[in-house]
Amino acid sequence: MKKIILSSMLAFALTSPAFADSGLLSTKTVVSFETGSDELSEKAMEILDATVIPLNPSHVEIVGHSDDQGNSKKNFELSKSRADTVREYLVIKGLNQSVIHSSSGAGRTEPTCVSKTTQCKSQNRRVEVHMKYYK
Repeated sequence: MKKIILSSMLAFALTSPAFADSGLLSTKTVVSFETGSDELSEKAMEILDATVIPLNPSHVEIVGHSDDQGNSKKNFELSKSRADTVREYLVIKGLNQSVIHSSSGAGRTEPTCVSKTTQCKSQNRRVEVHMKYYK
């Protein structure tokens, strides 16, 4: 199992509920990572603890992302490793592994920001935790 390291790295959360007529609630939480790292920061752990664990989702998909610096293959591997780190953390914290339907990496193929600024690149170094709740 991967080491999860406490640090003061930047992390943020975005929870966006979307209700559907079918009785489904869908939300997303996002945590960010430092360049070249797949280690969860203390802040990222706090965000996951507050936004995923207590909500007890019925269906979870985890997708890791990277910025556009460096080799595409290495970025893909890093994004997958980030997603796996989040998956492992959530399971350790008590999320039932059976609700996690996927943990994948997208590399740099799905940026949230396309500018070359430092702030933009940091927004792309993320893991998105997509959660669904059924009534």
